[in-house]
Amino acid sequence: MSCNNYDSNNGYEDDDAEINFSVGRRFLTGNGVEKDVKRALELFRAAADAGHLLAKQMVETITKGMQNELENATSQNAATSSPMTENDFFALVKEKGYVEAGSDAHKLMHEMAMNARRITMEMNTKFHTNDELNALFSELTGEKVDPSFGIFPPFYTDCGRNIHVGKNVFINSSCHFQDQGGIYIGDGCLIGHNCMMATINHDEIPEKRASMYFRPITIGNNVWIGSNVTICPGVIIGDGAIIAAGSVVTKDVASETVVAGVPARYVRDVKLD
Repeated sequence: MSCNNYDSNNGYEDDDAEINFSVGRRFLTGNGVEKDVKRALELFRAAADAGHLLAKQMVETITKGMQNELENATSQNAATSSPMTENDFFALVKEKGYVEAGSDAHKLMHEMAMNARRITMEMNTKFHTNDELNALFSELTGEKVDPSFGIFPPFYTDCGRNIHVGKNVFINSSCHFQDQGGIYIGDGCLIGHNCMMATINHDEIPEKRASMYFRPITIGNNVWIGSNVTICPGVIIGDGAIIAAGSVVTKDVASETVVAGVPARYVRDVKLD
């Protein structure tokens, strides 16, 4: 059983507290034992709980030092870690098909959206020749479009970097492309007024609603899409198909067929002669 005593410097303490404090100093300095700061902190805390004032001061000093080391390490990791690139983002979208709200990928989406707004504002608010529009669209997508490409502004997108168009493609005015998941348009396609292509769905779980799922839209060659058509994530439209005006396309469309309605359904085959 320990004997209690009072020390004018340390305050109220007992023999166990003094022993814990002394052994803690040995672990802290490595004097006769292997240095172990965590073990020293445990002993100092036990002594401090018993009223040892010097032990309490050691706990405060060690804890503050450990916090500073952690903050410095975090700052160094943030400074040395490579920021996510556009290629990293699209590789993640292709592989995982999911971006969590608040993640680095989500933050990069906002940066790409700002760039898209800058370029589309330039496209949409003043007159440009066809060559100038093609140059702006190439800047928007990061891919040089073929000289046969044509577009009537205004055009809207909150990304632009995952739009891929073939030759002899025409996009009419007021189209909206949400292309983070990828929009692929083959040769010879005609895209009508106010067409909406969306490659994103939000998470259904309310607490995760800001997180997103991504699926690409793929449009074959020589497809004609009427005005006010909405194409949903993951849809594949076959070569030569026709999408009637006002349709909402939720499922794949076979080649050389006509679909119409909400949701779009098969109407007939395309007349080939």
